[in-house]
Amino acid sequence: MKKNFFDLASTGKIFLWAIALPQILALVAELVLLLICFITGQTIEDILKIQPINFAVSMLAQVALLIILLFMRKKYDLKTALKFQPNLGARNIIICALIGIIGIFALSPIVDWFGIFLQSIGFNLSTIGFDISSPLMLIVGIIFMALVPAILEEAIFRGAILQGLKRYGKWVAIFGTSALFVLVHGSLQQVLYPFIISIILCQVVLKTNSVCASMIVHFVSNALTLILAYAGFAFVLPVWASILIAVAGVVIMWALSLLLKNTEKPRTQEEVLEIIEKPVPKVDNNPAPLKIGIYLAILLFAFSVVLGFMPPIE
Repeated sequence: MKKNFFDLASTGKIFLWAIALPQILALVAELVLLLICFITGQTIEDILKIQPINFAVSMLAQVALLIILLFMRKKYDLKTALKFQPNLGARNIIICALIGIIGIFALSPIVDWFGIFLQSIGFNLSTIGFDISSPLMLIVGIIFMALVPAILEEAIFRGAILQGLKRYGKWVAIFGTSALFVLVHGSLQQVLYPFIISIILCQVVLKTNSVCASMIVHFVSNALTLILAYAGFAFVLPVWASILIAVAGVVIMWALSLLLKNTEKPRTQEEVLEIIEKPVPKVDNNPAPLKIGIYLAILLFAFSVVLGFMPPIE
């Protein structure tokens, strides 16, 4: 019988695979690239200049999350376990879209200043290698760099992981999920925005009881980022103004999340009786998988920080 909930052990296993599988796929991809280099006589840098190959490599993390989600289908009733409630209503959809828009305009200036600070202490910032200089590539980017991550990342983090940690209290779930979300990005450069926006995304899910709500926020946020990059729009604000706008933005997003409506319908008497009559699946609260995942994530994060401070190879 499929489980309709996530316990601590399953949450830990999902996070562990979310950390390990992208590294495994990246290793396989590197071996394939080396083989291509051996056959063609080109360098890896030359191969990655080919846009489809560069795009495929950049999507490895999302491929890993998709594989994890497909395997989860075998053991879990995903619609129930992930709180997948697509019928949000117009009110919730509008509020979620507003939260996504405000998040980008409110947090982007302070994120830019954080990047400038990292550069000032010798950290090498990475840039998006995906070309969005044409309308066609912008559309491709919105599909594969906004829509796909919004669905997969929300299903894994604000779905499985948040729901698994929720039994330990609201704030443990929110901050625990957000910390794990930062670790999975594995980059010092991507600490500030993922942590702050994840807190808001967790609140959105808990208020609506639907991971579809956070998918909308995430998609709008990612898509708007790509559109602004395509338009060449840049934020130029003093540090003090960026901090004030970020604080005000977080307050407004949180206030908007309080206006969201719960999408979960009350169960009928027949549904309650059906649940009672079903055998209760075994709950496994073994913390070992989660601990291993966290240790591995911290190790990879530390390694990426060290690499970030190393001078680039000429």
